[in-house]
Amino acid sequence: MSLLLALASTQTFAWTVLENQDGAELRWVEMPITFAVNAGNAQGLSAGDVTLALNGAHKAWEGVGTATIDFEDQGHTTVATVDYDQVNAIYFDAGWTLDSELMAITANWSYSDGTVVGFDIRINDRDHEWVTNGRGDADDLQNMLTHELGHCLGLDHTTVDEEATMYAAAISGEQVKRVPKADDQAGVQYLYGNGSPVDVSESDTAACSSLDRTPASWAGLLLMGLMIGRRRSDPRCD
Repeated sequence: MSLLLALASTQTFAWTVLENQDGAELRWVEMPITFAVNAGNAQGLSAGDVTLALNGAHKAWEGVGTATIDFEDQGHTTVATVDYDQVNAIYFDAGWTLDSELMAITANWSYSDGTVVGFDIRINDRDHEWVTNGRGDADDLQNMLTHELGHCLGLDHTTVDEEATMYAAAISGEQVKRVPKADDQAGVQYLYGNGSPVDVSESDTAACSSLDRTPASWAGLLLMGLMIGRRRSDPRCD
């Protein structure tokens, strides 16, 4: 009976989790999750603007009280490519060659058991104007980064609540996805609630004992770990 009740409970939410090509659910097994930022952009945003937006985004996930999540900012990086290079980079791509409606793409690297060991977030710096001041005719950087960090954590898109952080699309000026909604919170509670990852930031044991295996980047993940931008009140279909 308890199993049936648990199944019924999860069906009240629309959250889903990412899986690798082996069918394993993606999740981090150690905290903190480190990241570094290449803040150079064509938008005129200062490094401080970018950092402020990113801090708001990762703290929003860390603030989910039913889950144990911890990000660690390792400062600046010059990395501007998607690659498993031991740097979890977040960067702007002015040479974007994919669909112009895509706001950003997150790539995760994992072992076959689903253990995530790296990620990169690539931001479309060619087709979207990014702002941090709430302008209604541009795209909010923090709104998008909160969504992409959700992919980093292992969450896939939700289809029910358009205001949920993990809904696949956002309109210009939108800021509602800056804060994870009940559906988003249920998803990370599932991944990082009971039996949550341990903090090894002060440990001398290298979580690297298993890093002699080469993690695989799942190409399909590049297609799902994304966010689509929509124009507000624009009747055209471009």
